[in-house]
Amino acid sequence: MRWRPSYAESWTGSLPEAGGGAFADLITFVKDRPGHDFRYAIDFSRIRKELGWTPAESFETGMEKTVKWNMENREWAKNAVKTL
Repeated sequence: MRWRPSYAESWTGSLPEAGGGAFADLITFVKDRPGHDFRYAIDFSRIRKELGWTPAESFETGMEKTVKWNMENREWAKNAVKTL
């Protein structure tokens, strides 16, 4: 199984709502910076074949958990950004 690139518009509709609004409403798109990586893709067929490994999360469930955690830990996220 190969990962297929997807964009925020295609997967945010499946995320649960948070804070009274849909996650899709919370996304702010910004201009790409020079040298920006347009996508990241992984083919885990070799590690699956050689070690029997499979991802514990799908892209969608991983994103859902990531967004939910960040929404529930806003202060931590604000402090992390300040240290950059």
